[in-house]
Amino acid sequence: MKTNILLRTALSSVLAISASLFGLESAAQAAYICQDGEVCIYAEHNLRGSVLIVKTGTWNFTSNWHFADGTPVNDNASSIINKTDHTAWIYTDFNAQGGVYWINVGYTRELDGQGYCIPDNSMSSIIVYGK
Repeated sequence: MKTNILLRTALSSVLAISASLFGLESAAQAAYICQDGEVCIYAEHNLRGSVLIVKTGTWNFTSNWHFADGTPVNDNASSIINKTDHTAWIYTDFNAQGGVYWINVGYTRELDGQGYCIPDNSMSSIIVYGK
């Protein structure tokens, strides 16, 4: 009987450890879901990874801009979603210079250099026109 309890306890521990190592995503690891009124810029493709949220305005991603995990935003963005009521314009250089691409209202874009979009890890500024 004692051996049976020890075996069940050991098996439960092994299963719990295995589940934590293989594929069960915790709340801390889950991607942020962009809310209405936000432009969400993600460090990884497919709206995954750490996020930076902007609303309306003109922003240069200088050294003081970081994703939620502390990674610098400049030249580190891989995907973006626009949930504002305004078109977002993204640029490869500061001060709205260099390559440009727009993200229409409600759209998601992978920064992959395809379809006239700027390449992965090249975004340095954004403009979201507001009221």
